Amino acid sequence: MKSKIVALMLIVVVVLGLVLACCAGGAAEETELVMHTAAVGSAGYATATGLEALSMDVHPWLRIKALESAGGGSTVAMIMTKPEWKNDVIQMADLWDLYASGDIPGYETEEAFPNVREDIMDLITFCGGNLYFVTSDPDIKTLKDLSGKRVGVARIGQGHWGGVPTLFFNGLYPEWDVSVDYCGGTNGAVAALLDGKVDACVMGAACSPDYTTVRQLDFMITLEASGRDYHCVGFTDEEAAKFMDNSNGVIATVMPAGTVLNQSEPITTLWACWSWGVLPTFPEDLAYEFVSFYLNNHEGLEAYTPLAGVLNSPEKLASALQAKYVHPGALKAFEEAGVTIP
Repeated sequence: MKSKIVALMLIVVVVLGLVLACCAGGAAEETELVMHTAAVGSAGYATATGLEALSMDVHPWLRIKALESAGGGSTVAMIMTKPEWKNDVIQMADLWDLYASGDIPGYETEEAFPNVREDIMDLITFCGGNLYFVTSDPDIKTLKDLSGKRVGVARIGQGHWGGVPTLFFNGLYPEWDVSVDYCGGTNGAVAALLDGKVDACVMGAACSPDYTTVRQLDFMITLEASGRDYHCVGFTDEEAAKFMDNSNGVIATVMPAGTVLNQSEPITTLWACWSWGVLPTFPEDLAYEFVSFYLNNHEGLEAYTPLAGVLNSPEKLASALQAKYVHPGALKAFEEAGVTIP
């Protein structure tokens, strides 16, 4: 009888060992995916940190790590020259191709890449937003009225908040002699305005191009909370057209009156959408997993960052993408979600 009990116990131990071994063998190894975003406070940083938390909460093995970079415009030039970034994801903001080709006034790259569009692949669009300026000076009614004055912007590497005003004032209208002050980020630009160090500063909202969805960014909230009297200054049709003739991926949109605080009349703004991109050598299975995870959880992502509500459907997350520039793994994920990218 005793020998039977011992034999039974041995069988139980062996079975439990096999079960544990199977479980251990079947568990997926955690994979870290680094995302290089724009500065803290930007739409890219907020979205990536939301994805970081979401991946920890709901994904069995994908672990996203959000890192601040010099800006979503300059990340393309960085990934082309930094081998350690080859399997990372980068934020692609306005004018990213001009940064890589060395055509942003005052921005220097280690090497110029004039045909960089062929070297970068899109994964997914994550947000979009517009750009205009704000000032407390009642005499500044147009952008030309900023002649000889100081304008606060973010880092020069931030395509939307630094690159656009740099190209506009320094590249297209140098005769105005506007001093473009780089304030370390969008919050720094607002702080410079409130401290009287600049006469105007860059501003914008995360929004869809038709303004059916609008989300405030944190530096806009900071300005509103200050209680300071200010007004919005947009572009003329001629200025917007000239800018679009000298850039890609930026369109002119009219922001209806009252869309944001202290906006008494419609103004013309510059709008762009922002995406996540990778090198063509990025692993196809990881691209597929990342985009599938994004598409399957885009509604849940809004709980981590309200900005995810700007592009709130798989179709909108494909905004401005072209199939020939979309990574094969991402293209497969969109197809499975029922989205055909032209």
